[in-house]
Amino acid sequence: MKRPARQAGLSLVELLVTLTLSLLLLAGLTRIVIGGKESQKTQNALASLQESGRHLLQSLGDEARMAGYAGCSPIINNLLDTASADYDATLFDLATAVDGWNYSGTAPGNGFTQTTQNPNGLALNSWRSPAGGDLAADFQNDVVQGSDLLVVKRADQRIDIALATGVTRVDITTPQVDLDEAGEWDLNPDNAAQSFAASTATQKKDRRNLFLLLSSCASADLFQNCGGGASDSRDLDRSAGCNNAAGTALTPGNRAAVWSAPITQASELHGVRNTVFYIGRNPADRPALYRKIYRDEAGETAEELAEGVESLQLRYGIDTDNDGVANSLVSADGIGTHPVVTIEIALLLVSADDIKSQPAAETFDLAGTQFTSLADRKLRKVVSTVIKLRNRGCFDG
Repeated sequence: MKRPARQAGLSLVELLVTLTLSLLLLAGLTRIVIGGKESQKTQNALASLQESGRHLLQSLGDEARMAGYAGCSPIINNLLDTASADYDATLFDLATAVDGWNYSGTAPGNGFTQTTQNPNGLALNSWRSPAGGDLAADFQNDVVQGSDLLVVKRADQRIDIALATGVTRVDITTPQVDLDEAGEWDLNPDNAAQSFAASTATQKKDRRNLFLLLSSCASADLFQNCGGGASDSRDLDRSAGCNNAAGTALTPGNRAAVWSAPITQASELHGVRNTVFYIGRNPADRPALYRKIYRDEAGETAEELAEGVESLQLRYGIDTDNDGVANSLVSADGIGTHPVVTIEIALLLVSADDIKSQPAAETFDLAGTQFTSLADRKLRKVVSTVIKLRNRGCFDG
């Protein structure tokens, strides 16, 4: 009798070996998939930081290259009251094209370790300006620890003067200037309340408080306007001790002085645009690059340019022998009275999400400063550029 064929199968040992190998293979595939996702997340975060950095350096560079522009005159006669307690040369003096404040201990060659990103409670004397002054009170509790501030000062767009009908010349001793009301005197297109657009007295906008630059092309006078109220025939007024629209004294106001040259139809009028860049915390409690523009003493509301910027470090190239070439690289408090011809701008960008597997502090070279970050899982990247300042004299555009 023929025996039935024996059925082949897996022993328990073989089955266990097969399951073990399958699990190992599945674990390897899972790790590859997870690693791919983590790599993609890292690459996406890095690409976002690179694009943000490119945009920010372009914006900062465009503004910095205009530093020192004063219309057709390279000589600025400062009529502001420099003795006033409200006068801040770092913010208002156009004779220096760029200014700023550097945080104590962050000068080139120094090492700095950030211990907090909360700007509240930091002392104003933690920052120093070229003149040795503390950080302006406008920025109290706004700027994060260890970050510099950059101040770019320049005239705004040119406006050709059209004097009132029948007037061809205003003597240097006459503080008030009346303009042709048919003209368009738009010194700040973003704020209609500071526009010179007017055809009748009742349509005039109040432009008292504005810093203005009036140029004869031989020299330019920087003053704070106290003319131009709604029922005021004085469009421009550099008088000392006059009041603003609220009836209180202008701050810092003007000193008792005269125009540097007679005002004629050939004179130029410019608004003033002094811009401060700094790192603060936005409403989402993220570090961000901010910009605050000063057209008057109070300045405009600070504007967030981009979040994810953790530190701004600056290195100024100063010309110590008047040959137009940078001879030394210094922080803001090392500028002294030397002209600045280049600015090195370094930004430390940080990702919004946790990217690294373990929290760790990192040290970065930011314009010569060895900056150590907080210990976390964020991805960081340094972007930097060097800007050559184009302090232009005659402007024919």
